Amino acid sequence: MERQTAVVDASVLHKWFVKEEDSDEALALKNAVVSGHLHIVAPDVVLLEIMNSLWYKGRKGEEIVRALTFLRNSLYVLPMEAALAERTLQAASAYTLSMYDAAYVGAADLVNCKLITADKKLSKTPRGQLL
Repeated sequence: MERQTAVVDASVLHKWFVKEEDSDEALALKNAVVSGHLHIVAPDVVLLEIMNSLWYKGRKGEEIVRALTFLRNSLYVLPMEAALAERTLQAASAYTLSMYDAAYVGAADLVNCKLITADKKLSKTPRGQLL
């Protein structure tokens, strides 16, 4: 089986650490990553978004650091360099998105793969796929 690549946004990755609606689907993706069947990519903003979301769910420093360490070992983090910045700006304009959300759309465009998200608005972009 060929390993697939996908951009996965913070709305999905958050569910790896916090039980919510669709957590089972998110954990199935996590298992695919751990087993080597799925390679995931995200723009560097994902790390701050996960830190923030876990903080607001009451997680403490050490737990947040463990989650970030796991993510850093599980996904390829795309730095916000010129090519990604251009695609992010295009996506923000084309789909009326925040720069944070547009970064995921831009990453999927740059990597030429689908974007897996729990966000309905992002799922309606051309590469979007609802979790």
